[in-house]
Parts: sequence; C-alpha cells; structure tokens
Amino acid sequence: MNATTQAPPVIVRRLVPAPANELFDDWLDPGKLAIWMRPADARKAKVKVDPRVGGELDVVMLTKSRDLPHKGVYKIIDRPSRLAFTWFSPAAPDHESLVTLDFMPVGPSTEVTLTHEHLAADDMVERHTEGWTRILELMSESYAKAA
Repeated sequence: MNATTQAPPVIVRRLVPAPANELFDDWLDPGKLAIWMRPADARKAKVKVDPRVGGELDVVMLTKSRDLPHKGVYKIIDRPSRLAFTWFSPAAPDHESLVTLDFMPVGPSTEVTLTHEHLAADDMVERHTEGWTRILELMSESYAKAA
C-alpha cells in the first residue's frame, strides 16, 4: 500500500434493544464503556471521557499479557444520532483514524452502525473489524440482559 492509499473502512452494524438516546448517552459514559471496550482477551477496561467536541477519550484495555492504551478526541457529538472521535491505537500510535457511530431508531430498538476510517494498513482492517464486532456484541448483550 503506498502513502496515497488507505485501507478500506471497517463497518460493523448491530441491532440493539434500547432507544437511540440511551445508547448515545452510554457511549459517553465511562462506566458503560468500561463494560464494552473489551475486545479479544481483554478482561476489563479503564475509561476516561471528556464528553464535548474537542474533549478526550482515554481507554486502556487490560488483557492477560499487557495493557492496551487507546486515545481519541471527540469530533462530533450530535445527540442522539451521531458520535465521532479520532482513534489512536497501539497498532498505529502515530496514525489518526476516525470512528463514527450512527444511531438509527428501529421501533423500540436502535441500529448502531460503527464506521472506522483512515486505518493505516489493510492488515488492520480484520483486527479492528473483530474488535469492534466484539464491542458491539458486548453492548447488545448488556441491553438484552437488562430487558
């Protein structure tokens, strides 16, 4: 891949049994994010948020072998339909990518579409697809149990 091309975006969708405004607000809640931001073998996460445009997001995923720090800056907070933040991961600490969440009401549920763009390399797409899929699964499971 040359410097002018980028990896294709990661797109993950999940229907969650909760209203859009509740899901949106929970993506800005460090306690809720700590429950979901655990892809792969992460047993828990530490999360700090400053939920305003320009505010920072700090997620440390705690795995069996190491801590994985992730950082971001909120770019869009459009309640309850769209949330976007930059994403710096250990796999690409010097490369800024962008995560956008769209919340579309579907009856009493919400379709959450997560798009992760500007990944540095194609090999990052599969890993991030797996990670974000797991995160949305954990989110959906937490709402299904509460229902």
